[in-house]
Amino acid sequence: MAGTLYQIRGRQIREEDLSFIRDTISRHWERGRTAISRVLCEHWDWRQPNGQLKGMACRALLLKLQEKQVVNLPPPLSTTNHRKPRKAVRHSYNYDTSEIHGTVSEFGSLKIEMVRRTPDEGLWDHLVDKYHITWGAPESSVHT
Repeated sequence: MAGTLYQIRGRQIREEDLSFIRDTISRHWERGRTAISRVLCEHWDWRQPNGQLKGMACRALLLKLQEKQVVNLPPPLSTTNHRKPRKAVRHSYNYDTSEIHGTVSEFGSLKIEMVRRTPDEGLWDHLVDKYHITWGAPESSVHT
């Protein structure tokens, strides 16, 4: 098996990977970059910890390969600026705001969970909007 030619976004790219990438680009040229990245992610079973495909990482990988002039990507299907944050519709949530006191060890084990694409994602967005220092906490002086 051939050695690694590139390591991009944590993924090792070998010559056989480049052949598959080029073939996938050719077969899905008209469907665009997102479809191409979806096919590649499914083929590699390249997923985030929450099980979602690593589509953005794959498109970044493809752009890096194009920058290195080893692949040629189709032009973007849309000229919309996807880097500009879009503010989603936010809802109000009721949650316990009473103060807690003590050391971390007094609370037992803490559990961290991914909430993207779960029913708790809206609450997470609400809390970030309300309290995160760079997103809009009323006492924040970052944007003043």
